[in-house]
Amino acid sequence: MILAVLIDGDGNPVCTEMWPGNTAEVTTLVPVIERLRTRFSLGKVCVVADRGMISEETVAELEARGLFYILGVRERSEKIVRDLVLTDSAPFVPLMLEKRKKQIEYGAKSVMLGGVRYIVCINYEEAEKDAAAREAILKNLKRDLKKGAKALVGNTGYRRYLKTVGKNSFAVDEARVKQDARFDGIFVLRTNTDFRHAALQAALDDRADHQASVCHQAYLPQVR
Repeated sequence: MILAVLIDGDGNPVCTEMWPGNTAEVTTLVPVIERLRTRFSLGKVCVVADRGMISEETVAELEARGLFYILGVRERSEKIVRDLVLTDSAPFVPLMLEKRKKQIEYGAKSVMLGGVRYIVCINYEEAEKDAAAREAILKNLKRDLKKGAKALVGNTGYRRYLKTVGKNSFAVDEARVKQDARFDGIFVLRTNTDFRHAALQAALDDRADHQASVCHQAYLPQVR
């Protein structure tokens, strides 16, 4: 079984839900929201969720019910985001946000595409970490390439940067390296909130695995 606990902004429990252990999160979100709206007589609701909880069907349900949302996006795997949203040439709006009592430099910009509003964000500190981590992998990869194919077996970190150049022969794929660098420090949000009339409360997860997520700890008031 899955036991879900709803807590308020101060960490106090409000209510609980239980589902079978194989229940997908995307099937539970909207029904829970509707029960909360009824139980607590909620008016305006804004759903903030990471990308693992959301499907296109869920987004359609949120819009059909007139709910606002701020959702994490799979920036690497979603073709529209990867090939169009992230190629937008508009400059980032600089932002200094406090996180864990530390000032961190961000940038953000709004991109409209096909009637959908995306917010492209960059954490410059994370971008430096991503670049450094990739350089460390490439350094080790180039060293192991000299040892032959056997030295590469089982290293999943190498796979994304390798290309086959002959039978049992590999080389660094510079095109993949360049492509990967596009995502340094980047995360993308999708929202139907109106930036012209309200500040967006958006979340910046730790993203240890370089994935985007959202919560309610930081403001992006300068994004238009």
